[in-house]
This record gives sequence, structure tokens and C-alpha cells, in this order.
Amino acid sequence: MGVPDAAGETATLALMGPYTVSCAINPSIDALSITNSDAVIALQSGRTFTVGGPVLNDGLFIVNETSTSLTTSFRLGSDVLLSGTGALRLNGFATRARIITVDPSFTLTNSASHVIEGYGQCQTPFINSGLIEANANAQQLDVSFVGAGVNDGVMMASNGGSLLVRPTTLDQTGGGEIVSVDGVVELRSSAVSGGMLTQVGPDGVFNLTGNVSLDGVITAGDLVVPAGQVAVLAGPITNGGTITVNPSNVGVGTTFRAVGTSALNGSGTLRLGGSSTRAQFARLEGASVTNGASHTIAGFGRITAGPLNDGLVSADFAGQTLEISESDVVNNGTMNGSSGGELFLTGITVDQSGGGVIRTAGGSVDVLNTTIVGGLIEQNGADSFDLRSAAVLDGVTASGSIGVTAGNTIGLVGGMTNGGELIVNPTSVGVLTGVRIDESMTIDGAGTLRLNAFDSRAELSRADGSVTLTNGPSHAIRGVGRVSSGMVNQGVVSADIAGQTLQLRDGPVLNESELIAENGGQLVLSGIDVDQSGGGVIRTSGGTISINGARVTGGDLEQSGGDLLETLGGAVLEGVAISGSVEQVAGSTVSIVGGWTNNGVYTVNPNAVGVVTTLRVDSSSELSGDGVLRLAAFDSRASLARLDASVTVTNGVEHEIRGFGEVSSGLLNNGLVVADVAGQTFDVINSDVTNNAQMVASGGGTLEFEGVTVAQSIGGELVADGGEVLLNGATVVGGVLRRPDDTGVVRFNNATLEGVTIQDVAVLPGGSDVLVVGEIVNDGQIVVNETGIGVGTSLRFNSSASLRGSGEVVLNQTSVRAELVSEGEGVTLTNEEDHTVRGVGQIATPFLNEGTIEPGLGVGVMTATHPITFAPTGRFGLEVEGDGAPSADRLTSVASIELDGTLDVDFVDGFDPVAPIGFEILSSSVAISSRFDAIAGDAPAAPLVTRLYYSAGSVSIGFTCVADFGLPVGTLDIADVVAFLQLFGGADPSADLAAPFGQFDIGDVVAFLQAFGGGCP
Repeated sequence: MGVPDAAGETATLALMGPYTVSCAINPSIDALSITNSDAVIALQSGRTFTVGGPVLNDGLFIVNETSTSLTTSFRLGSDVLLSGTGALRLNGFATRARIITVDPSFTLTNSASHVIEGYGQCQTPFINSGLIEANANAQQLDVSFVGAGVNDGVMMASNGGSLLVRPTTLDQTGGGEIVSVDGVVELRSSAVSGGMLTQVGPDGVFNLTGNVSLDGVITAGDLVVPAGQVAVLAGPITNGGTITVNPSNVGVGTTFRAVGTSALNGSGTLRLGGSSTRAQFARLEGASVTNGASHTIAGFGRITAGPLNDGLVSADFAGQTLEISESDVVNNGTMNGSSGGELFLTGITVDQSGGGVIRTAGGSVDVLNTTIVGGLIEQNGADSFDLRSAAVLDGVTASGSIGVTAGNTIGLVGGMTNGGELIVNPTSVGVLTGVRIDESMTIDGAGTLRLNAFDSRAELSRADGSVTLTNGPSHAIRGVGRVSSGMVNQGVVSADIAGQTLQLRDGPVLNESELIAENGGQLVLSGIDVDQSGGGVIRTSGGTISINGARVTGGDLEQSGGDLLETLGGAVLEGVAISGSVEQVAGSTVSIVGGWTNNGVYTVNPNAVGVVTTLRVDSSSELSGDGVLRLAAFDSRASLARLDASVTVTNGVEHEIRGFGEVSSGLLNNGLVVADVAGQTFDVINSDVTNNAQMVASGGGTLEFEGVTVAQSIGGELVADGGEVLLNGATVVGGVLRRPDDTGVVRFNNATLEGVTIQDVAVLPGGSDVLVVGEIVNDGQIVVNETGIGVGTSLRFNSSASLRGSGEVVLNQTSVRAELVSEGEGVTLTNEEDHTVRGVGQIATPFLNEGTIEPGLGVGVMTATHPITFAPTGRFGLEVEGDGAPSADRLTSVASIELDGTLDVDFVDGFDPVAPIGFEILSSSVAISSRFDAIAGDAPAAPLVTRLYYSAGSVSIGFTCVADFGLPVGTLDIADVVAFLQLFGGADPSADLAAPFGQFDIGDVVAFLQAFGGGCP
């Protein structure tokens, strides 16, 4: 019998014992059976062994025993089952030892206990339920063919061997495994589904190359996508090891690409190991990939796959960047920069609404042109978390220190919970940098949005005027820069950088909490509306606040310590409450609307700079509170004005207006107005004043009313208390003008007084005219022509009026230089009881004297041009002096004098007559009628008596002997007799010389004759 070598024949090696059958022919048989485990078939180099049926191999079949360079083949003539417990060993490089098929539809089945091993090629579709092992050190077993492979068993590289697996598809869903155990596995260009891919041992290598596709596989150990290669994720896999893409960062594109619907599950890691596209996790358009809850994507490179991340994405390679770009990401897990690596998100949307986290963990995060929706962004330790141009945070929660890098602007939408610090321009570089609010939203949390560079180098803005930002109750906006977003502030806005400015401008602010300047910072409110009607506060706490052209409505302005709180540039204060010291900058106009409550000090032009500075009241308002409005510069350099005549300005009951400057606002004063700066003038001009309280000049200051009307209620007072009250062309109606002591002065210059009460001294400067309308109550002294200069000076009356009170009018110069003047017909001036008119001036008005007329300043002459009528209560005060040539006061008139009342005689300067002497005391070029009712005051010592001598045009007084009833005084003649008899006949008391007094009889005549006979001394 010959050796089986033809179709239809079966070869059997059943003989026991070790032996080798060397095959040096090219047989083609139907079946092969090797039942002896010690038997060996050695196919010689260059030969082809063709089998058309099943092979039972319990021994060893070696292809190319000597590994020589000739093509040596084990060929399938049909579907072939390799069974048994033996091995088919390929023993030659590439085609030197190969398994091939006559027809590509034929399949090799390697059964469960059978082994294919060695190195060479397996180029036939197969079903492996056994073991395919590349176990020749430094040699490769190439399993490659066009068609489907099934691996239900194990394919392995061991002992330094290399296994190349590259069928078109490889189905491992039956539980197959490809494993590298101290060898090299290369899975190339295959679509692998199911099973396991495993790397074991320190020398095991498992490479994925040539667009190998993984679907449903389980991985363990370290798998590698080498440089320049592409591996494909075609479905969910369970990765229990590490898949590394370009581990050596070789400079060629290397990709792990997702297609269809895929997932990375398990507790393993997909590690990118090359910068940029050198290590890329990508996807085909329309594909979706999930990074499972326990899985990690780490390293450096680029992720464009847009995964749904339920696990961890970590840039964990020191000094390198993991970029996530091109495709949006749903992050329900964690994305971080760790171990010195940088996570770079660019040009995508990251949806974290499912609870995702982006954080630093010993590395950095850089976000460019990326929208982050929801979830948490978190910075830790000294790590950097940077937001750059066109980044958008949508409803995120932030913690730690997160920076908006210089030169970039980010957007906020959907609200933000900030528990850390969002820093705009952390390095304060001189380029535009900002946070823009793109829709109405709230920033809450206990954190801080910190602006960290001058002006627009760090700006919080908004997309347009329809956007409203709310700064939440526990949140703070701090630092230096610009807030142009407007806002509803329920938290804190603070300028807290020493020597730097935080400016609020362009957008309105509804402040329900605090706007603060502290730590030496300056807060500037520029040209905006700040509505504090809900209870907001603008306050200093170791810093400076400037309200520059802003409108502040309601709430509090609080200044403390040595801080500066200033207003300027068209600012408007509407219904605010002030405490501390507020200063209005020189050259500015600030408006008040709706009043204020001032419990501090508001100072206009505190440095008295020589420019117009105005506090203007734009609507009827009350200045209330117990504070002070201080005008601090001359004239209009510190002015309180009003918008127009329809505006009423009320100075509240406890409020004070002090200093020097100008009030043109008109004023309803229920409080206190004080000119209290020595040598300076507080000038009230242009608009009338209603005074229900006190307006005072003190400390050497002048309170001047220029051309205005001051209407005073019963409680209204103009007080010169150590200063000057000057009525310059002004009208005062009612109330009191007073000087508490001799350190002040009330001065009238062309003023009008109507129904006022004067206490202490008031003066008319020379050359002025003061008009009195109605009665005047003078309990002090009105001096007409204060210094007695030679110019016309008058106290005028345009209607019948009264001088009431216990005071006096002093006419301090002669004639028209100090006169009382009536204007118009029928005007009578009444000098009421207890009031005095004295001096050397002129009465140029019909004058009813119910009080006292005292000519002279000392002894002197008073003149009159209009009738004077003495009432029964009237008194004529007469001083007689004896210093040098004796003289007496005199009233001389070019009109009539009608006498009544009392003559009060006052001896001054030592006047004490011992011999008869007489003086003319009244004269009229028209007529003197009637007589005094009584003589009071001083009288000469006996035997001299006081005698009055009446004539049609004069009245004289004599201090003479008893019988001297006629002129000349001191000479007794027939005139005395005639005069006595006339008086006796008229029952004049002066003729009642003897008892019983009150009865005119012969005793009086006898007494006269006796005295006449006795002569005068």
C-alpha cells in the first residue's frame, strides 16, 4: 500500500511511540488523522499539504520543518475541522509557513482543544475555538485574510512572539480572547466584536492598528494605538485596562475614532499620548459615544468625539494639553486637569445639566469659545482655571478661583451659582477683558466676581439694554474695573483695591443691598440711575466713593472715618438719606429731587475752588434730618439753587444750612440757616424765603439777603449772633430780627420791613433807604445812618404805620442824612407807647407820638418837616447838659406841633442850676398848639423851679424863680404878671402856688406877688 497522496484518500498516523513522518511531496487528501500524541508530521520546505476533509490531530503537524525560505503551505481543499489535542505549528517566516485555502469560501475550524502555533501566515477564514498562539520569539504569526473570522477560543502572543490579527471581521461574541502574554499582538484592520482583548505581563504588547474596529469587546491590560494608526470604536466596549493612543508622542496623526453608537465602559482608561492630532479621540459625523461612569479618558492630545461623559476625562500629563474640540460634550461625570496637565475646551458646548464637573486637580483648565451648561466648574489649590474669548457659562456652579484671561470676553447666561472667585484679567494686562451678561439672570452663591484691571481692562457688561443682571444676596462683585451691565444688587458691590477705581456706568442699578468702597479703593457711579428705594446703601468703609453724573434714588449714603464720599458731574440725589460727610466737587452741578434725609454733613465745594459749584433742587423737596448742608465757597462757587420758580425748597425742622456762598433756591426754612465763616458772606438771592425758624449770622460771618422777600412766621427769626445779618434791597415780612449780644449786627441797606419785630441793634448804613410797611415792633435799636456819613439815609413808610415795642429809632445824622419819611398822602407814622425816636435827624412824616421823642445824641437838635402830634401818653425826652456852656435838646419843625403828654427832663454832664437859666426846646415855623400835661424827671434845687414858656411858635424851658412865668427867663417884669394871671385864669396847675392846692384862690395870687416882690436870685 502506498502513501496517501490523492483526493479521496485518508492519511492516518495511529502507530504508537514517538516518530516523525517527513512529507517531501505535495499530497492532496480528504482527511488526516493523527491519534498518536507523540507522532509528528514534518512538511518539508517548499511543499503544499492539501486537506479536503477533517483533521484529527493529537500529535504535531509542522509546516516547513527547517524554516527555509521556500513557500510551504497547509492548504484547505474544503471546510476543514482541526480537532484533537495536538498542534499545527507554522515554522517559517511569512509564506514559508502558511495556512491557505483553495477557495476563499472555505473555513478552517480550530476546535476547542487544538492549537495552531508558531510563526508564519494563516490566510484563511477561520473559526477558532481552541488556541492560536504566536510563540516563536521575535517571530510573527500573521492571521490575515479577506473574510470573516470567529474566535471563541484564545489567540495569543507569548514567549516574545508576535501575533498579527487582521481578518476583515473577527467575531468573538462566543467568548473569544486575544491576549498578549510577554509577546506582541497587533490587531489590524479588523472589525472585532465581542470577546476580550488582553495584555498581560511586563513585556506584553497589544497594538491596535489600521482602522481596527472594536465593538462589544472587553479589554484588560495595556492596549496601544501606535503612532500614525487609527483604531475604531464601533460600539460599546468594556475597558478594564488602558488603551493608549500614540504613547511616544510621535509627530504623526494618531486616532481613536468612534462610529455609530458606542461607549467606553469599565474601570479602565483611554489614554491619549500625543499632542494635538498626534493622539486624537474622534468620531464620524452622526456618531455618538459614551464614556461610562467608571471609565477614564486621560492624557494629552485632542478629543473631537464629543462624548457623553459619565466618567472621568482627565488631562493628567504634566506640561501637556488635552484639547476637547469640534464636537459638543455631555458631561455627567468629571473633566479635569490634573498632575500638571492642561484641559483645553475649545469651540464646543459642554452640557453638564446632568450634574457634571469640570475641575482642576493639580493641573489646569482652559476654556476657549466654549459654552458650559450647568454643572460645576471648580478650581483647587494653586491650579489655574482660565476662561477665554467667547466662552459662555450657562447656569453653572463655580468654586475656587477661576480667571477670565487678559484680552478675552466671556458670556454668562442662565444664571450662575458662584461659590468661589471669578477673576476678570487676573494679571491686570492692559487689554480689553470682560464678562458679558447675555440674558437676564442671577449670580448667586457666597463667592465673588472680581474685576482686576483698570476701566475696560476688566469689565462686567451686558448684551443689550433688555438684559437684567441680579447680584444675589450672598454674592459679591469686587475689585477694580468697570461694571456697565447694570444690575439688581442684592449682595455686595465693592471697590476694594487700594488706589484703584471700580466704575459703575452705562446700565441702571437697583441696589437693594450695599455698594461699598473699602481698603483704599474708589467706587465711581458714573452717569447711571441707582435705585435704592428698596433699602440699599452706598457707603465708604476705608475707601472713596464718587457719584459722578449718577442719579441715586432712595436708600442711604454713608461716609465714615476719614473716607471721601463725593458728588459731581450732574449727579442727582432723589430721596436719599445721608450720614457722615459728603463732599460736592468744585465745578459740578448736583441735583436734589424728592428731598433728602441728611444726618451728616453735605459740603458744596469743600476746597473753595474758584469755579461755579451748584447744588440744585429740581422738584419741591424737603431737606430733612439733623445734619448740615455746608456751603464752602464764595458767591456762586458754592450755591444752593432750584430748577425753576415752581420748586419749593424746605429746610427741615432739625436740618441746618451753614457756611458761605449763595442760596438762590428760595427757601421754606423750618430748621436753621447759619452764616458761620468769619469774613465770608452767605448770600440769599433771586428767590424769596419763608422763615419759620432761625437764620443766623455767627462766628464773624455775614448773612445777606439780596433783593428777596423773607416772609417770617411767628417763630421766624433773623439773628445776628456774632455775625452780620444784612438786608440788601430785601424785604422782611413778620418775625423777629435780633442780636443776642453786642458781637453781632443787623444791617439794612435799601430794605423793606413789614410787621417785623426788632430786638437789640439794627442799623441802616449811610445812603440806604429802608421802607417800613405797616407796624414794626422794635424792642431793640434801629440806627439810621450807622456811621453818620453825609449822605441821605431814611426809614420810609408808604402807608400809615406804627413803631411799636420797647426799643428806639436812632437818627444818627442831621436832616435827610437820617430821617423818618412818609411816601404819599394821608400816611401817618405812630410812635407807640414805650417806643422812642431819638437823635439829630429829621421826621419827614406826619407823626403821632404816643411814645417818646428824644432829640439829640446826647444834647442835640432834631428837625421835622411834617406835623407832630403828641398823644396823652407821649413824652418828650429833654436832656440838659452843663458841661461847658449849658445847653438843651431841641425839636425844630417847619410844620405844626401839637403838644400833650409829658416832658421828661434829664440833667446830664453835671447840670445843676443855681441861677435862673432857660432854653428853647421846641420851635415851629407854623404853630405849636396845646401844652404838655406834665413835667417829669430832674428838677432844679429850691428856690428854683421848672417853668415852660409857650408861644405860638416855640416852647422854652426855664429853671428859675417861682414868680418867673414869662420870658425872658430870670427877669421879673410885667410879662411875668401877665403870664401868671393868664395861667391863673386858665386854672393851669403851674399857677397853683399856695394851699389848698388844686383850688385857685387869692392865696395863689398873694403867693405870686410875694415871690415877685422877692425877685430872682
